[in-house]
Amino acid sequence: MAMIRQNRLIPILGLVILVVVVGILFKSRSPTPSHMPMTSVPQPPAHSPDADSPADTIRTLTAEVKAIRDENRKLRDDNGKLVQQNDDLNRNRTAIEENVTRRLTEQFSKPEASGSPVFSGLNRKIDDLAAAVQKYVPGSTGNVQAGGSDIPPGLGFDPSSASPTGAGGPAAAIGSAAVPGAGPSGAAGLVWWEPLGSKMVVGADGQQKVIKASYTAAGGPPQAAPVQTVTGAEESIALTPAPADESASGPKRKPYFTIPENATLIDATAMTALIGRTPVSGNVRDPMEFKVLIGRTNLAANGFEVPDDVTGMVVSGVAVGDWMLSCVEGHINSVTFVFQDGSINTVSRRSSGGATGNNNAQRLGFISDERGAPCINGDKITNAPAYLTQIVGIKSLEVAARAAALSQTTTVATGLGSATSVTGNQGQFVLGQAAAAGVDEVSSWLMRRLSDSFDAVYVRPGAKVAVHLTDVIALDKDPNSRRLDYGHANRNGATRRSARAQLD
Repeated sequence: MAMIRQNRLIPILGLVILVVVVGILFKSRSPTPSHMPMTSVPQPPAHSPDADSPADTIRTLTAEVKAIRDENRKLRDDNGKLVQQNDDLNRNRTAIEENVTRRLTEQFSKPEASGSPVFSGLNRKIDDLAAAVQKYVPGSTGNVQAGGSDIPPGLGFDPSSASPTGAGGPAAAIGSAAVPGAGPSGAAGLVWWEPLGSKMVVGADGQQKVIKASYTAAGGPPQAAPVQTVTGAEESIALTPAPADESASGPKRKPYFTIPENATLIDATAMTALIGRTPVSGNVRDPMEFKVLIGRTNLAANGFEVPDDVTGMVVSGVAVGDWMLSCVEGHINSVTFVFQDGSINTVSRRSSGGATGNNNAQRLGFISDERGAPCINGDKITNAPAYLTQIVGIKSLEVAARAAALSQTTTVATGLGSATSVTGNQGQFVLGQAAAAGVDEVSSWLMRRLSDSFDAVYVRPGAKVAVHLTDVIALDKDPNSRRLDYGHANRNGATRRSARAQLD
């Protein structure tokens, strides 16, 4: 049986502790000096000329008390003067106010005061206001009628701006009808313009009515039309314009397939490697993109499957690494589908900020592994060991060089600060400072180079993944969309052959 070797450090530590304890006990047993009570007032030493005697101390205190009393007396006198000045100012203000009030009263009580410019201006303004109000009183002879001249100019009711044909007005191209009972130019030059999409007609009963004016969007707005007479079958009070012809707006997008929200595209393959840069302070700078090719097994919901025509659809997005879990998250922000005739349909969120890799609200979906984990396991790639080794080595050399230079100097502390001077070898001091400056420059260069480095998680290309959509993908066919091939001849005069045909 092997013997257990005793640690030699334990006896040494025990011996040190024993010495410390003995020293403490020796100090604690030393005799304590005895203190005798004071029997008399201590006297200053006779050989000390700066010591004050009790009489000197009393004289000093008496002088200080007298100075404080004088200062208090002076403050009381100043306070009394300020109070007196305040009272005088209050009395003067009261006298001035009474004098001004008395003079104004005497001035306004004189008979000739009504002829002053102030009173004349006030009376004139009061008369003008009374006359203006009297015009709008019902039953008054000066009441303003509709279309009167007292309407402020510039509102379109001026006699010079209103005309029977509406020339120059904004409603001239809409259609007009004169106010019933008005003259050639309406009441006092006013013209009533009908709303857009309607016109005034005379019904079978002889009454004027508003009916809908039908016109096409391509033909422009209707021109001014005279009052027309219609039968009862044509009467209408609808003020909304007729719907435009759908054929005039061109062909519409035709829906073909819909990949619903929460659909799962299981049989997908990563066309590119997933390189997820790890976030720094919660942000990913310049995230790397990836592409995924959609397979044949695609589930919608309730046992329904997405049509097989979406097989081969390409989705792309950005990858974000998780250093703690050693995996990569993939956010999808673009989907491209090509119809049989070559029409291209792309649903993208790139323009709305989805390519940053940080805003999940702008993505179309995400990817997971075959087992449904939303973070795909990968390999960690980092340069932290080499980075830390280089930085520690450079900083150590810099500190050593500065210490070697400082060892040749002497610092003297004075009342005005500290002064450092070289008292040792001048050559060693210069050499140490030069080495420190060179190492500092190398450290700065290394920091700039390593500031662009990053940690990442790598997943090989060709990995089997599943695509989970968080938004509806509407695969609509636009007749005006771009196509892969328009069937035109190439430069050699022959139609281009597809890559698949060349392989066959």
